[in-house]
Amino acid sequence: IDIKITVLRPDCRGGTCGRCLIIMDGRLCHSCLLPAFKAQGADISTYERVSESPVALAVEKGFIEDGQHPCQFCRTAKIMVLTDLLIKSPLPDREEILDHLELVPCPCTDPEALSSTVQKVAEHINRRKFNREK
Repeated sequence: IDIKITVLRPDCRGGTCGRCLIIMDGRLCHSCLLPAFKAQGADISTYERVSESPVALAVEKGFIEDGQHPCQFCRTAKIMVLTDLLIKSPLPDREEILDHLELVPCPCTDPEALSSTVQKVAEHINRRKFNREK
């Protein structure tokens, strides 16, 4: 399989920036801190795979609709983190969202505003899921 991975960047090598986030066996983790032997045989999703999911597309649409513009440095990481959260917790509260956003400490967007955006996205996804579109 020939897959081009363009967004993974192990810039910090300390798990602090979020640019290397992957989902391995259903868990969000920093690939720059992950020993290669632990990844062997694991189901790994990078941004390229996650970005095609309906949840990630809804997060991106929510960013646009609410005028949230994460910088190029952290945009993909924030989408990864928020998609992971919405898959695991379909209606997250403010605290859950803010906790997840701490994985990507870039100050380009206001965490409170992003929290509000994510709550709107979650409500929209759940209305669609249960055919309760208004």
